[in-house]
Amino acid sequence: MKTIIVLLFLIILFFFIAGVVFDRRKAVSQKNHNEWLADLPHDHSISSINFSQALLIDESAEVILFLQELDQEEYEYDEIPFYKILEVALIENNQSVYSFPKNSVLLNEGKSAVHDEEMDEEDEYIENLTLKVLVDDLTNPVKEFNCIEEEDYISSETDEYIDAFEECSDWYHKLVILIKRTEKSRTSSKGRIEV
Repeated sequence: MKTIIVLLFLIILFFFIAGVVFDRRKAVSQKNHNEWLADLPHDHSISSINFSQALLIDESAEVILFLQELDQEEYEYDEIPFYKILEVALIENNQSVYSFPKNSVLLNEGKSAVHDEEMDEEDEYIENLTLKVLVDDLTNPVKEFNCIEEEDYISSETDEYIDAFEECSDWYHKLVILIKRTEKSRTSSKGRIEV
């Protein structure tokens, strides 16, 4: 009986220590991430749940930045001018929730679906929630921002998922606005005659 109690105590202690170590690593990762973001000029930002990625908008420079963590100390980023953003889609569990324009090429990469509150049982857990952006770049035309990645695998009923979905939806709409602004400025500048 004493052996079982000692064994249970050791198991509980192990999980407690593992939880503390995990929380500490996450806090260090978040701190490094926030320090790195502070060094980059931007007006709006969104970070993935595990802080491995970020998406920034710098309105004065008219660029978006896709940041990717290389390790806990280093990030790399792609800088995309607004005018090079062609399409955007919000993808959940490899199915399109939203896309702009409606006939987006990004839809051909996964099944198209309408976001439904009554999901199938297999869809109750979210493996991924991704913003995909098609840009005018022949070497790397599709940029991805993973709001939720497979390793994060969370229930669609948690506050964490609901917050992430709302924030990603908001960013989807911000990118649609940038596309529409660019289209509007292109069409209005075509009608002008330079003297």
